[in-house]
Amino acid sequence: MADTAQFKSFGRKISRKQVHTGLLSHRQKTQDEVFLTVADKSRQNSCLPLTPSPTWEEDLELENPGPVQKPSIDDVKKSLYQRECIKLGITPVGSFLRSPTRTELRIRHYSLGPEGARALAVPLMLDSAMTHLDLEGNGLGHEGLANMMEMLMEHCSLTHLNLKRNNLKSAGAAMIKQIVEANKLIISLNVAANEFVDKDGVVLAEMLKSSNHLKSLDISDNQFSHMTGKHLGEALAQNETLETLDISWNQFREGGAACLMEGVKENITLKALNLSFNSFGRGLCEKPYDGLSQALAVNSSMTSLDVSNNRLSDLDFMMVAKSLKTNEALTSLKIGHNPVNVKSAGFLLASLVANDNSGIKLLDLTDIPITSESFEDVKLLEGRGIKVIHGRVHQKETDFNSEPRVSKSEPGVGDGSVSETMNSVTGSKEPAAGDVSSSRDQTDVQGDESKLSQNVSGESVMSHDGEVTDLEIQNSEVSEDVQENLSQSQENLTLEQEHLSKDEASPPQSNESSFQGQESSTQGQEKDARDIEAEVMEGGTAKVEDDMKSSPEELNRPQGEDVRETPDLEEQADVENEEKEQADVENEEK
Repeated sequence: MADTAQFKSFGRKISRKQVHTGLLSHRQKTQDEVFLTVADKSRQNSCLPLTPSPTWEEDLELENPGPVQKPSIDDVKKSLYQRECIKLGITPVGSFLRSPTRTELRIRHYSLGPEGARALAVPLMLDSAMTHLDLEGNGLGHEGLANMMEMLMEHCSLTHLNLKRNNLKSAGAAMIKQIVEANKLIISLNVAANEFVDKDGVVLAEMLKSSNHLKSLDISDNQFSHMTGKHLGEALAQNETLETLDISWNQFREGGAACLMEGVKENITLKALNLSFNSFGRGLCEKPYDGLSQALAVNSSMTSLDVSNNRLSDLDFMMVAKSLKTNEALTSLKIGHNPVNVKSAGFLLASLVANDNSGIKLLDLTDIPITSESFEDVKLLEGRGIKVIHGRVHQKETDFNSEPRVSKSEPGVGDGSVSETMNSVTGSKEPAAGDVSSSRDQTDVQGDESKLSQNVSGESVMSHDGEVTDLEIQNSEVSEDVQENLSQSQENLTLEQEHLSKDEASPPQSNESSFQGQESSTQGQEKDARDIEAEVMEGGTAKVEDDMKSSPEELNRPQGEDVRETPDLEEQADVENEEKEQADVENEEK
């Protein structure tokens, strides 16, 4: 009634229908005012159109919204990494964008640099699945390591870290110590080839002392020497968790090597040790260094040892072999590429054969020769399931001295070389330079026969420098073919003796002809000029030419000048050639 009275106040009558429509419009306005926000009220006062109010059905939809899709962790990492790359102006790594979340992240040789390390550290801060991080060869430098230092110290799952070849230098060594001491989950660290010097080795040794979680350490290919060896030996004596140590390609020798091996001897957890490309041999010391052999004899936990390319002498080699007689824990030994002789290698093989309880499965003697007797020991070891790698097999032992071999003489010299011996045994037609010639006398022929008899009797063939060659002929192994060749060679020697006798007999004939020529020349000189002119006119030029050939001036003429031989010498040479051809034909038929 109040509403109808309100409408009556306008001074005119309104029907019931109009009243009902007026009430509805009034209620709609009040509802519109309820849904107006502050922004809508400000727009109402302005000239901008108001947003349409939601209907009742739309209200119900807003009260029950659907599930909201959150971005994945991979999408977040990608967006963060791309944003940082754009900000720093660098190219993102495609392999990381394809799979930003994985347990093993390997980004090798991408040339990230300091800026690339900074961009990569941002998404890795959100990572909780990565266990292996390999950034080898990216040129990070100590600036790039500083950009990733916070992430590496606080990462919650990282266990293996590889920073090889990143040019970290001394500043980077100090940062690595802080990272390993802060993150107790890291058990494997590779910082090889980072241009560390001796003082940086002291820092890493202090890190190893305080670490009770590191199991693998690779500091190879740096410039560590005496100071590092001293402190690293002390750290190894105290450490109780390290299992693998690689210090190859450094400068450990003499005092530093001795201190290091003292620590290895006292360590009880080390299993694999790589000492290759250092100088753990005796070097310039008067007494042989026994630290390596003592470590093998005392340490019962080490299973793998690499001492190749360490300038081990024969005495060092034999001391190591002596310790292998009692060692039962070692399974792999690499000791090749050392300047030792066959006797030292044979002593080591014999030591392993004598140790029935040895656990060796691999023995590497690369580039170290052995004898045929030692090769029998190799067969015995292979029968036990041991793989043996060795150098050449020699028939006999060389000198005990480990000096390099003297270079052999040039081939073709008739000094008892192998080529000359083979020619004498096989009856070859082409003798080497310096063999039997027309100027060799009877004594040389007898010397060749004695050489031939020595080679057949089984004696070792000696070269001009006294070195024993591998060619050795035994009487029991001479076959029928070799016997035929020997008979042919004897026949050739007899023919050579006949030729030598003819050659020795020929010079007196030439002397007699020369004396006759001298007499005829003196007679021709006594003739008058008139008689010579008469002989020339009558066609007696032949006699004058013969006289000139047999003159003393002709005898003193050099051999290089063209001289026409007499008919008698030419016939004699033809006869000798025919005899040689017949002898060769007979030899070929035999």
